Amino acid sequence: MVCGDRADHDRHRLDPDGDGLRQFAERTMNKGLGLAPDFAAPPCVPNLLTYCPEFGGPPGPAVIVDLAALPEAPPGSAADRIARGEQPR
Repeated sequence: MVCGDRADHDRHRLDPDGDGLRQFAERTMNKGLGLAPDFAAPPCVPNLLTYCPEFGGPPGPAVIVDLAALPEAPPGSAADRIARGEQPR
């Protein structure tokens, strides 16, 4: 209680060192509280009024390219000229 009569301390305040706070917590725990909503989508049952899209499975593994395994560009080729910062022909 924010504003209470100091003379009536026991009636309006809980003793933090005693069992009053624990007993109050036990009496009021989950009182008047609803349960958390279930946000899971309902199962899709195909019929004439509903459409149940299928998204497929997970994508396949990523493609890994080992650039160090590529052969050197032949001298004078477009790749060689680009690697040296020159314009390709």
